[in-house]
Amino acid sequence: MKNLRGLPFDDERLLYYTMGLIIPPSDRNVPYVLKEMNKYDYSWDGIVPTVIQMLKNRTNGFFVECGALDGEVASNTLTLERFFNWTGLLVEASPKELKLLNSKNRKAWVAPTCMSLNTTPQMITFHEDWVLGKVVGTKETDVKSETKSGYVDLLCLPFNTLMTSLNRTKIDFFSLDVEGFEFEILKTIDFKKFEFDLITLEHKHTGKNHDLIVPFMDRNGYSLNLTTAMDYFFFNKNLIF
Repeated sequence: MKNLRGLPFDDERLLYYTMGLIIPPSDRNVPYVLKEMNKYDYSWDGIVPTVIQMLKNRTNGFFVECGALDGEVASNTLTLERFFNWTGLLVEASPKELKLLNSKNRKAWVAPTCMSLNTTPQMITFHEDWVLGKVVGTKETDVKSETKSGYVDLLCLPFNTLMTSLNRTKIDFFSLDVEGFEFEILKTIDFKKFEFDLITLEHKHTGKNHDLIVPFMDRNGYSLNLTTAMDYFFFNKNLIF
């Protein structure tokens, strides 16, 4: 993996690696394996009904959820997948959560990695801590984790690489929850190449970057539609119903 660090997002070697890494969706005919089969809204802060309302009960959409956990608890996309026939990409770095996620039979691709904080792949150290799991450093800053329980070293992949490997440029709904690194990931996205209808991101832990997010999104064609205690909701300015 070391030879992939620093490669352009669309380098053939990187795309080949990514396509081999991503796990395909389960077939629609395969039953889900969920702890709560009778539940409708699985989201942590109850955002899914708002997403559904904003997208006018859209069916057959494509989502990207970064910070997917086990694919059920606090999922911002499971309702869309189960009841509105969506599919998409689930991105999760924690090996513990991935083991559970892969047992749920989600009808979406799974990327067992994290999104890079740069436009190129980078090695990071990830701290497993359930909903608070997050990047705690990069190999470029010499974070040592090999002997620490609950810390894993991973190759993070750029958003642009993940989408290119799936041959997707249009994303109906993007859910970004990475415990404070949301702005860093947003800055890596090529907004001229990739288009979103609705983006939600957790702003609670963004710290010094908090006040930079809204102006940045506005410059890239996305207007702030709703603010909650935890999340921002951004609409594509060109979205017409």
